Amino acid sequence: MKRKKQHSLKYWQWRILITMILGYALFYLTRQNLSIAMPMLESSEGFTKQHIGWIFTSFSVVYGVGKFVNGFVTDRGSAKLIFAIGLIGSAVVSIMFAAWPVVFGFVVLAAISAWFQSMGWPPVAKLITRWYPSSELGSKWGITNVSHQVGSVIILAGGPYLMTSYGWRSIFIIPGIIVLLGGVLVFKAISNRPEDEGFPAIIDEKNDGDASALSPKEIFMTHILPNKYVWYVCLSTFFLYIVRMGFFFWAPMFLKEVKGVTLIQAGWVTAGFEIAGAIGGIAAGYISDRWFAHRRGLIGTLYMVALILFLIYFWTTSGQHLYALTTSTFFVGFFVYGSQVITGVLAADVVSKKAVSSAVGLTGTFGYLASSIFSGVVIGHISHHYGWDVCFLFFVISAFLGAIFFFLTYSHK
Repeated sequence: MKRKKQHSLKYWQWRILITMILGYALFYLTRQNLSIAMPMLESSEGFTKQHIGWIFTSFSVVYGVGKFVNGFVTDRGSAKLIFAIGLIGSAVVSIMFAAWPVVFGFVVLAAISAWFQSMGWPPVAKLITRWYPSSELGSKWGITNVSHQVGSVIILAGGPYLMTSYGWRSIFIIPGIIVLLGGVLVFKAISNRPEDEGFPAIIDEKNDGDASALSPKEIFMTHILPNKYVWYVCLSTFFLYIVRMGFFFWAPMFLKEVKGVTLIQAGWVTAGFEIAGAIGGIAAGYISDRWFAHRRGLIGTLYMVALILFLIYFWTTSGQHLYALTTSTFFVGFFVYGSQVITGVLAADVVSKKAVSSAVGLTGTFGYLASSIFSGVVIGHISHHYGWDVCFLFFVISAFLGAIFFFLTYSHK
């Protein structure tokens, strides 16, 4: 039943956008706290790099599968409900980490946390495409993607201070409480679609109904499987996420061990990665709408080539040059997150609106399968047995392969 209009459509569009940014930022408070805690867990609880690799792999495998499953669930269900359940579940599990400081416990809880975390982005994708036309999709996707950086910067900058002042458990308990309260507020602020607030549906060339009457199998077989561009985006995401999640998980430890910076300095340097990501994501979204609306794969290709150059710069910069390290980290973040925005917009562009959450969820699954296989256990094994140079060579090769698959989407109109 439609509600009587109490606010303008523009008001609701901005309300949805801001709520999505803040809501998804909350997910990051209970996601990246895990990687920040690892150096202290290694020294105080006896975790090894291989243990840490298994924990991150546990998270990544379940997160990848979860995004795939929850993409189909979101296409057929309530985006606001799924989003809120994900936040509240993530909060509860975060608090539980503080009570089970053993490797097995962290592996199990990382998997449970990952399932709830995977309920975050598919609803965001569905809500953006329901509340905004295709002509604004790139810019609004880029703005919403700032949520990654908002949450990451808060936890990267504040987490080390929490741990040094109150111990490692505080980085799980305090964000958990904040996210628990935020989940309730976000649920009250979101509306699933314009029609629920008394407005007509957003009409454009992609307005082809919803998927509530379709089974997951019908969505997959009709809108996903035969579409080669979806698979190109999946593969570009696969290689991008090897770099993104490898840097996300291991940069604080790499900076501390190899570059010789303190834990607090490492937190600030990697915070630069996230701040730059916000700028890179917004820029990529705006540029893709303004000049590359029908050729978004080209800007993805250019971003990945630039990423290769700055990965090499970061890799070869001395730890004595903290400014240069911060600068290189800044541009790695700029081009990583810019590329990530393009993968999301491309996934939404190349399919029917009936399958947006499913397509975005599938690309996310490829991304997190990459990170589960390579960014977790494999990077942990390589860094332990062969050193960090081999790890960064692997990142560079992955970025190059990602650029190729971005380029293959160039022919899509």
